[in-house]
Amino acid sequence: MPSLNTISNWFKYSQIEYFTPFMKLWLAFNSWYKQFLPNLHTDREAINSIKLSGSIKDSFEYIIETTSDQGRELKEAISILVKELRIHKLFDGSSNSIGFDQSDIEPNFRNLSTQSKNKKLRSGNFIKLDEETVVTSDKSILFQETLEVIYQTRCCLIHGDFDVDNQRAHRLIKNSFIILNKIFGPIVLNTQ
Repeated sequence: MPSLNTISNWFKYSQIEYFTPFMKLWLAFNSWYKQFLPNLHTDREAINSIKLSGSIKDSFEYIIETTSDQGRELKEAISILVKELRIHKLFDGSSNSIGFDQSDIEPNFRNLSTQSKNKKLRSGNFIKLDEETVVTSDKSILFQETLEVIYQTRCCLIHGDFDVDNQRAHRLIKNSFIILNKIFGPIVLNTQ
């Protein structure tokens, strides 16, 4: 008969970790932008270019507008990243903090009265991600910050800044994977 430790270990190893799928997805994304942005020489240049315009940005803006499962899942993943980065920002190679500083304009939304919440939502200045998280309705700013968070999550993973057993790292990587998969998947599948 197996011991409780053996059962616990089997359970632990059965759980999906997003580190590997995220890296594979990033490799596909990286290869894609190297092919479609051949005049840009660094990842930073490519990310900055993608933030401004193009099919990835268009895909993001389209999906976040929908009420489909894809739209809800995208919003949920962004919401988780927003909440994680309220608590503890990511930092780039120059020690600049990375988060949703321009997008997360109402961090205390959940504490507002129902009347205040409804008034804010009717103003058109917000996108409701979940019951307690709203962000700016400026999808361009939201996209730029989301892509930067995904890129910095990738950097932290590649450069060994994340501990494999750190649950926060798992949440950042999992939700970065979900977002990138949702906005990049339709593009790469349509280019075949």
